[in-house]
Amino acid sequence: MNRNSLLEILEIRNALPIDITNKWVIEGFIEGLDASNIVSITNEDGIIEYVNEKFCQISKYTKKELLGSPHNIVRHPDMPKEFFAEMWKTIKNGRVWQGVLKNKAKDGSTYIVNTTIVPIIDDNGKNKHYVSIRHDITDIVVEEKAVQKQIIDDLTGLYNRVKLLDDIDKISFPAISIINIDGFSEINDFYGLHIGDDLLISISRKLKQFYLEPNHTLYRLRGDEFAVLTTSSDQVPEHLKILDELLLNIRKEPFDCNGHRIFVSATSGSAFESDTVLGKANIALKHARTKKKPHQIYDASMNLEVKTGENLEWAHKIRDAINAGRIVSYYQPIFNMETNEIEKYEALVRLVDSQGAIISPWQFLDIAKKTRQYAQITKVMLKHAVEMATKTGYEISVNLSVEDLESDDILMEIDKLLNGKEIGNKIVFELTETEEVKNYKAVSDFINNVKRRYGSKIAIDDFGSGYSNFEHLLELDFDYLKIDGSIIQKLEDGKHSNILVEAIKAFTDKLEIKTIAEFVSTEEIFKIIGLKGINYAQGHFIGKPESDLI
Repeated sequence: MNRNSLLEILEIRNALPIDITNKWVIEGFIEGLDASNIVSITNEDGIIEYVNEKFCQISKYTKKELLGSPHNIVRHPDMPKEFFAEMWKTIKNGRVWQGVLKNKAKDGSTYIVNTTIVPIIDDNGKNKHYVSIRHDITDIVVEEKAVQKQIIDDLTGLYNRVKLLDDIDKISFPAISIINIDGFSEINDFYGLHIGDDLLISISRKLKQFYLEPNHTLYRLRGDEFAVLTTSSDQVPEHLKILDELLLNIRKEPFDCNGHRIFVSATSGSAFESDTVLGKANIALKHARTKKKPHQIYDASMNLEVKTGENLEWAHKIRDAINAGRIVSYYQPIFNMETNEIEKYEALVRLVDSQGAIISPWQFLDIAKKTRQYAQITKVMLKHAVEMATKTGYEISVNLSVEDLESDDILMEIDKLLNGKEIGNKIVFELTETEEVKNYKAVSDFINNVKRRYGSKIAIDDFGSGYSNFEHLLELDFDYLKIDGSIIQKLEDGKHSNILVEAIKAFTDKLEIKTIAEFVSTEEIFKIIGLKGINYAQGHFIGKPESDLI
């Protein structure tokens, strides 16, 4: 089909008289159409009779390949047959069809077009041709999907925390309730993660049944924690009424998850404030848990109460754990990149609670410092490190903080464990890096003392913040430098991290200091640090911390 045939089709559609004036108008229209749209024309059976240059460009087919072919030459296999059945039903009845199509180009790539199909009807009312006019919206759709991915929770389809924070900023008086599923970790442990995910999906559906848009918006914040946001103070009474009904319903009716009938309960905290509303809802939630209440509304008196209560609770847990011998060491392997062997281990502190759960240090160490129990934990860890080095012959690293270096009690404990014994050369003291380090002389004195008296080695841990002052590093006689995990984790796609690691390696080579890469979590990172000449690797790719080495 040539341009004259196209002109005739458009005249039929518009019932225009064939005179030169109108032909000029129509030709101008065709030129504009071709310049700004993807255009094709098929006969009544869907066989392509005309395509413009833009159609060829996006489909990557030549005109010769397209003309005479069925239009489904660009059909994408993801598009359901029912979709096209409905489209053909519309245009065969002489009606214009509009919609979005996902197409497949000759090279297998995908493109997305916003499409209008116009039936061309002859004087007898019969469809003779179909004119398809398209706009390429692939970039727009991809961008929209990327935005959606940033604000939508993959599992439940609810909005996520990022979206909630953004929405809060737009509201003058937000009302928020945080809803947390009680004992969800035990459900995960008992039934498995797959059933746990099914339960979270079922709970999200329940939330949607109770809280309806547009007055209320739902979010999944993390794990087993959900939130509902109400934008108008007028809707707060309804918000609270629904919440009471929801919490009661969750307690009474079991969830059917892949054949398992699971009963759960939930605890909620609410805040209706113009400032820091999410944090206040969290405080209310903690208060509800402490008081064993299903729901609590925030008031200002809770701030100090919640914080004090949490600190006291953890102080008791830590004291009981120390007295009961439930401060334990887990040992993570450190791999020698040159010998391809595990050469040493780092002792990592854990607390075992009264129920046997293993608690990570970030949950209790700060409280231990505030309640003056930190030194007792350090003593336990020193004892464990010496015992494990003696038992296995491996080099064992143990962490010391600035507070430890300044504590006469800790220094005496080290002397008691190592003085006059032959195990000192198997102990590595990892000095935790922190921006609070001011007395570098005390650090230097400690290093010189333990190296001279016991033959111990020194590692600078988490290199990347406090000890990163190269002038101070030159003053310290240490054996290993551990590159901070936040740098190592970015090696796969971070240009600056790669440059920084190379600079550190060049610096340590000059000083004959061995480097250890922390947080080596993938094979790709492992290969990268090998190429950069890093001496040791530590992280989950090498091995997770274990409670014993034998």
